[in-house]
Amino acid sequence: MPVAIARRRSISSGGSWTSYGAGNIAIRIASQSRLSSLVRSSQRCSSSGVRFKERALPAKDAAEYVSQSLQSYTARYEARVTVHAPASELAGRRWLGDVTALDEHRSEVRTSDDNLDWLAMRIAMLTAPYEVHEPPELIERLRAIATGIEGAIATP
Repeated sequence: MPVAIARRRSISSGGSWTSYGAGNIAIRIASQSRLSSLVRSSQRCSSSGVRFKERALPAKDAAEYVSQSLQSYTARYEARVTVHAPASELAGRRWLGDVTALDEHRSEVRTSDDNLDWLAMRIAMLTAPYEVHEPPELIERLRAIATGIEGAIATP
């Protein structure tokens, strides 16, 4: 059965899209492909005339509520990375994770995800030098990605 979404705003976090809107859906977390499918199907459905009672959002700011809910989620892979950049330089990258200053030139980043590839690519997007301390699976995945990139840009 198609679901109609009156979308007000979408937030991307950890490989999922969170959309919240009016009507019968206060907050819905779905993968990007599932959300796209719902939006496409909502364009094909018509109103049945049945109205749902609008529910209040569980917090004043839905984006902040979702962000806090996702932070309390325990992911499969927990990464610890030392980045050779000040914490102030990394602070604006919310997708990165928790940033703690080690000194004025280095920071520790703790970030997590259930998807090892997604976690590796978020870390690989750092332009400052960094060392990955854990988990071992992430280190191996980053080595494989680095080998692939080196092969892709190697000159004959």
